[in-house]
Amino acid sequence: MHKMISRSSARVLLVDHVDRLLLYRGLLLQVEDPFYAWFTPGGAVDPGETPQQAAARELREELGHVVAPEALGPVVATSSGTWSMRGEVFSGHDSYFMLRVHGRASG
Repeated sequence: MHKMISRSSARVLLVDHVDRLLLYRGLLLQVEDPFYAWFTPGGAVDPGETPQQAAARELREELGHVVAPEALGPVVATSSGTWSMRGEVFSGHDSYFMLRVHGRASG
């Protein structure tokens, strides 16, 4: 039996002025049968970070969009589950924030 690895992430539902949600398509090569999946911007919560801080950092790193953590407001949704990859078992908890932008997200 493998030790379960816990992973928390913070993700952003980035919605523009005409209600389009930004998703990006990524190829998952770490699994036995690679496949594409759709993702929202976001990623792991680093030690010492709040989910809001992590979500703001990820928006800056992934999109160049700078926003203060408090501008993200409260968590609007969560998801959790387990998965395995390369023989390791993960338990994840995702916190989602919603951010409405006017025009394109930019720095």
